[in-house]
Amino acid sequence: MARENTSRRLAAILSADVVGYSRLMGKDEAGTLSALRNHRAELIDPAIAEHSGRIVKLMGDGMLVEFASAIDAVECAVAIQQGMAVRNAKVPDERMILFRIGINLGDVIIEGDDIFGDGVNIAARLQELATPGAVIVSGTIFEQVDGKIDQSFADLGNQQIKNINKLVRTYSIDLANEISAGEQHPLLDMAGGGKVPVTGGCLCGAIRYRISGSVLDTNFCHCRMCQKFCGAPVSVGSTYHANAVHFTKGEPKYYRSSPFAERGFCPNCGSSLTYRAVLPAVSPAWADWILIYTGCLDNPVPNVPTWHLGVESQMPWLDIQHARKRVRCQDSPDIVEAWAAFHLPVP
Repeated sequence: MARENTSRRLAAILSADVVGYSRLMGKDEAGTLSALRNHRAELIDPAIAEHSGRIVKLMGDGMLVEFASAIDAVECAVAIQQGMAVRNAKVPDERMILFRIGINLGDVIIEGDDIFGDGVNIAARLQELATPGAVIVSGTIFEQVDGKIDQSFADLGNQQIKNINKLVRTYSIDLANEISAGEQHPLLDMAGGGKVPVTGGCLCGAIRYRISGSVLDTNFCHCRMCQKFCGAPVSVGSTYHANAVHFTKGEPKYYRSSPFAERGFCPNCGSSLTYRAVLPAVSPAWADWILIYTGCLDNPVPNVPTWHLGVESQMPWLDIQHARKRVRCQDSPDIVEAWAAFHLPVP
């Protein structure tokens, strides 16, 4: 029997919680509550109001917020996470307050000021999947905002959500666009609670390298040369300053794949390792850098690709929803300039 005052509507739902709330309260209950109040008053509540959101309910360690617009919901979440990153910059790790945020667009049941239903449940489950400081959105949100906001997304694939009888497509927002590459990908990786150098090498171990500088850029490449070199429909490469990569065991063998660039590989196991300019560089844009094929890093996880190159050769059966920026080789000024220097068209 239908209840009075019950109705339905489509809404974008933001679910957020505080990471390690019980631990924070156990260490300093008064300080944690005071910090949360300040974060809400100075950042979170103003961001929600600015993006026309409605706080549905507050829990001790989180909140549920409703938006009429998917774009408003995502931009609000980004503003909160970026604002918290700034506010946490000088806070000791053990006192730092971090949020996880999940956002879903779906049908919700309205009862008074509260909302219920799968639309709400999915947002809460996505929030549980998010890492500290991150935002994860559902496919329904992604479809509404892709190309309409200045953010890149990583496709996390279909997820089995607890108590939901269908797979949910999920995407994480690449918040690294707003910070420097050095902050996004520190020189030192974390392993076992300690810091270790960034290292990598080939499959058989005959070639090893160590990296002494921060990554400049990481991108997908779909061009036919990279497809053939790596034997894969798409490759991922991380660019570093040329003098930051030091080979500590063995040396790659190089194949000159174009008049201005050469590719390094292991002559023993065939692993694809590097892409670099032939010296003297054809132009300043081709000087002082080396690309490491990201898969040969010992820990490639932190090097998140943020754009696609060579999309003219993308395999039609390959989904490239990750990262909104997509560039054809013939539309890349650096590549066009390099081939033109040898009076050749971009292949």
